[in-house]
This record gives sequence, structure tokens and C-alpha cells, in this order.
Amino acid sequence: MGKAINKAVTIAEILKRKMPLHQITALSSCEIVNVYEPLEEGLDTVVNQHYVSCLTITLSTDLTDIDIHNIGYQVSCIPESHIQVLFFANMHTNLFTVYYLH
Repeated sequence: MGKAINKAVTIAEILKRKMPLHQITALSSCEIVNVYEPLEEGLDTVVNQHYVSCLTITLSTDLTDIDIHNIGYQVSCIPESHIQVLFFANMHTNLFTVYYLH
């Protein structure tokens, strides 16, 4: 799981450098319970519990979706004065925006 967290952070950082994205990061742990049923009669069921680290990264271009007072909030690293919108389309509630950095 450690490699997955590293890749998620890397992808989020790449996206933040390409687009003006605000970020909220949250760390937690999740309990995983594995239950093994016996294949033969007379054996007990084995229950294995362990915890794994979980990372939630929320990215948004709109501040209305983000709580800026959250402890995991990170401001966009691209100033809005350096952004020029080249393409905007709304296709049945899907929003597509292409940014050009100058």
C-alpha cells in the first residue's frame, strides 16, 4: 500500500502544476477484516484484523467545494493572474476547461 500512496501524491502534485487546483489532504487508517472459513468440518473460522494507512486527496478548481479552514488545505500553486482560459465546454453537467499558462 505504501507505493500506492506515493503514486497518488505524485499524480496530485503533477496535476496541481498543470492546473490551478486547490487541495485538501486527509490521513486516516482503515481496519481490514479477513474471515477464512474452514474447508474441512470441525475446524474453526479464522478472523484476521489489521489496519492500513489511507490517504484522501481532494482536488478542486472551485473554492466553493473546498473548506479553506481545513487543516489539510493547500492553496493553488498557480496564481490566477498567470492563467488564460482557452476552451470551455459544458456537456450535460460535465465541465471541460483547458488552461494556458503564460
